[in-house]
Amino acid sequence: MTIHRSKMHLRHSGHSMSPTLREMDLLDIRHFNQRPLRVGDVIVFRHANQARYIVHRVHQSTSTGIRTQGDNAPAPDPWRLRRPDIQGQVVSVWRNGRWRPVAGGNVGRLTGILTQLFNRLLRIATPVLSPLYRRLSANAPFTRLLPENLRPRIVLYPAKTGTRFHLMMGQTLIGRFDAVSGQWRIRRPFRLFFDAGLPPFVEKLESK
Repeated sequence: MTIHRSKMHLRHSGHSMSPTLREMDLLDIRHFNQRPLRVGDVIVFRHANQARYIVHRVHQSTSTGIRTQGDNAPAPDPWRLRRPDIQGQVVSVWRNGRWRPVAGGNVGRLTGILTQLFNRLLRIATPVLSPLYRRLSANAPFTRLLPENLRPRIVLYPAKTGTRFHLMMGQTLIGRFDAVSGQWRIRRPFRLFFDAGLPPFVEKLESK
């Protein structure tokens, strides 16, 4: 997971906190200062062995260190953090034109547990449902059923590492183009609405 600093906010990417946090969410970060760190808080940190910022939820806090885990991760992270490693707490995200609160503490802890349970059930069901899903999504059969404003569109994002192609449905980011494989990486169930085999130049691009 990578996040990019932007003044008082950070831009999020990655899937380890899905669906609590989504690709391209703008994260509102609050410094802890004298506030206590709670199990269930979503925190921004940089571990000594990591070259990038990471956003995960506090899984455990003891005298030996702080353990973290992504809501979409099957197990806690292998490291133990110290308070100086932590940049702050994610308190809200900017998504679809408004700020949405991110729960911490006991509510956040329950949110993390339920999300992990749901994702675990989804992983169990995936091998059974995947063949049917692949057949249904082969040619994006449901695109024509969508209203015009919700049909997938490709948006061009300039970046330091080169141009990125994002696939949007309304205000929701549903996929990205992988230049290495030449394929779209599209979140389920949105493959039903877009042919993942198409190159990024098949539609009019929009700069953003």
